[in-house]
Amino acid sequence: MTHHVRITKENAFLTLLVIGTVVPLSQFVPWLMRHGVDVPLFVTEVFATPISSYFGWDVVISVLALLVVAVVDDVLTRKQRAIVAIGSLLGASVGLPLYLWLRERRSRTHVRGSQAFDLNDSGCAA
Repeated sequence: MTHHVRITKENAFLTLLVIGTVVPLSQFVPWLMRHGVDVPLFVTEVFATPISSYFGWDVVISVLALLVVAVVDDVLTRKQRAIVAIGSLLGASVGLPLYLWLRERRSRTHVRGSQAFDLNDSGCAA
């Protein structure tokens, strides 16, 4: 028996936005409660090892790229671009799904009908 689940892109991006906000903050908030706003310690810990430096630089560069995209995007309104820029400062895991969600919402309001994709039992796009 094959199950087909219809998920709109808008709902998929919104789900990723929630996950991308909650999961990283679940690690950052306890650190912040323990150490307070200690920027030098934060930077030291983020770049403490080669592998943590890899992830640190990956996030920094991803956020910079996303900020550029948000500024030059001509589909989103000025307010939406500002929201993406602010969200990106929380991290790429917030900024990217937020950007994609807002773009999808904007395109849906300009084009009738929301595109969706089907997931079969194997989890692959059909």
